[in-house]
Formats: sequence, C-alpha cells, structure tokens
Amino acid sequence: MARLLNAIVFAAIGCHPQRPAPATKAAAGPHAAAAPTAPASMATAQVAPPAGLASAPAGDSGWTNGEFGGERWGFVEASTHTGRLVALRRFAGSERPSFGHHGESSAPSDLALFDTVEQTERPLVEVIDIDPERRWLLVLTPQLFLIDGNTGAWTAINGADTTEDNNRCLPPRVATFSELGKRAAWIEAGSQRLIVRDLAAGTEWPVAARGRLWRGWPDDDGRGATVFEVPGGSSEWPLQSTSCACRWCTRFAASYGFYGWGGPAFTMSHVDESGTRTRSKGSPSNPALSHGPADDRRELKAAASDGGLQRGSWSWQPTKPGK
Repeated sequence: MARLLNAIVFAAIGCHPQRPAPATKAAAGPHAAAAPTAPASMATAQVAPPAGLASAPAGDSGWTNGEFGGERWGFVEASTHTGRLVALRRFAGSERPSFGHHGESSAPSDLALFDTVEQTERPLVEVIDIDPERRWLLVLTPQLFLIDGNTGAWTAINGADTTEDNNRCLPPRVATFSELGKRAAWIEAGSQRLIVRDLAAGTEWPVAARGRLWRGWPDDDGRGATVFEVPGGSSEWPLQSTSCACRWCTRFAASYGFYGWGGPAFTMSHVDESGTRTRSKGSPSNPALSHGPADDRRELKAAASDGGLQRGSWSWQPTKPGK
C-alpha cells in the first residue's frame, strides 16, 4: 500500500458506526503487566477495561469450545497478531443483510472487541487504528483507549479531543499511530496540541499547533509530526464531499467517489522537534484496519461466508498443511 496519502483524498477507511447497546453485565478486566509509566503531566492511566458482556444471551455471543460472536452475519474489522483480540462488526437479526449502491446496509450493525484469552466481549464505538505490526489498537468506547494486544492491557487516554468532524468515511480525528507504528498520538482537548507517546519507552511529549489542530500524525523518529490545521477562529472542521456511505461500507459498495472539500480551508505542515515548520504533501499513511493469520499460523474461521460477509460463530483454527 502506498505510504503517503494524497492531500485531497484520504484513505476511505472511516465512518461513524451505529453505537452498540450498553453492556448488560460487567466483565472482569484482564490482569496484565503494567504499561510503561507516563510522565505525571500527561493524562494517561492504565485502568480496567470498560464494562462488557461477561456472558452473552443464549445463542448470541457465548463462548463454546473457543467459538465466539454468535450466529450473526458480520465481518472482522481487525485482529491482533497473537490472535488474542478480535474486533467484529455484526449485523442485527438472523437474515443476511443487503447493501445499496454505495454500501448502505439494510440492517443496523454493532462493533465489539473479543478477548480470546479472557473470553470477554466489550462493545466499542469505533476501532480508530491498528499499528502495522497488529499489536496495538486505538479504540473509542466512547472513551479513548490504547490497547496492548499482547497483554490485553487497556490504557485510558484522558483529556483527548473526541469531538467528531462528521467525515463519515474517515477515521475519527482524535488519534492515530505513526507510519511504522512506533508511536501513538492523540489530539488534546481544545485542539491546540498533539500528544505523542513512544510505545516502547512510554515517554510522552506535546507538539504545539498553530490555529486549531484538525488531525495529526507523529513521526516514527525524533519528536516531529505532520499536522493539518484550520484557522484559530474556525468553529467547524473540513468536510469531505463524497458519495461514500460509511467507513466500512466501501467493502460492499458498487462505486463511490470523492469530490473535494467543504468547510474551512486547512494547511498541511510538518513540525520538527525545534518547532520549525515546512510544507507537507499529505498525511503519512497507515494500513487499513488489518486482519490476518495469527503468528502461530492459526486462521480465524467463521461457520459460513457469502460475498464478503461471514456468519458466526468464529474461532481460530490451525492453518491447513500446504498453506
């Protein structure tokens, strides 16, 4: 995949899904090793994950012999490289949904994160991003969390600007990983700074905006970032003109197009460690939400599949010889 997005057309990998129903029963959080300690000035804290479904209604999402997700139609949005975490988008009802020309679904959907070690299901609003190595996830619950797919540990990112920009086919603006996945970054409330976290060291630092920070991407090395900004007095965000129906709808769409931008003009800059700004050609590109085999060569299998959709339940199974 190209590693640089065109400044006019972002990768069409984002949309605002219908929000899942609140959890009906609290689930025990994973007991994982603590993540590196962040500086006291930064608003991150390792916490128990949000309440989820400790046990699902019969016939829906119960865990049986390693199978999960229930007998519903859906697809995998992302999975971690160990196979521990799996994000499933599933459609309401027992009938296979149909899709319109631009990928619109006939049935509402919800999103959930399954921990195959803890055997828990937790509702999500959005999987924002996954790093290229498929270890780390950035998710909204609607609280922003950074999740370690190796340990299952959830780190709450407090004080992030989770204000939506209403771009239904872009990822949420609040957070992203760097191109190679060495850093995570999120926009601080007030849209004046990008906070960058080095995932190996656990250290954090800010990158100051000029105007209002719309979106930002940290560098993998040094302490710079690429930032897209709007004038300081702007009360709105740039809005993409598109026929794309939603972030995941493109997988079912016959066609869709992008037709420029509305809203306030935005500038694209790279800011280095000293604060020096240079013009940027666009945003560093991360892969689309990623799913694949686990490191031990297991594959995630569904009970049935049809035209890009799967019907649960799902389970990790050994790869057949010769593959």
